[in-house]
Amino acid sequence: RAEAAVLRREHRTHELRPSDVPDGDVCVLASASAARAFGRLGSNMPAVCIGPETSRAGRAAGIDVVAEAVRHDTDGLVEAVARAGTLRHPSS
Repeated sequence: RAEAAVLRREHRTHELRPSDVPDGDVCVLASASAARAFGRLGSNMPAVCIGPETSRAGRAAGIDVVAEAVRHDTDGLVEAVARAGTLRHPSS
């Protein structure tokens, strides 16, 4: 008799809302849910996103997305943050 296993992967996001809106030069967003949550804070801080889905969610939430990672991993995010810094503070 053949037996089958059914695997179910569950993922739940628990949105946190800080009592004070954080301050900084740029917000790094690694998921669409993080973009939506950050957008609800009403901050005017620009953001760097890990990929196109996160960028779309950020823009839909009213966030100024200034850069998107070409590679959708940590190294890509670091490179995008560096590019965003160059865009915001061009050297003379």
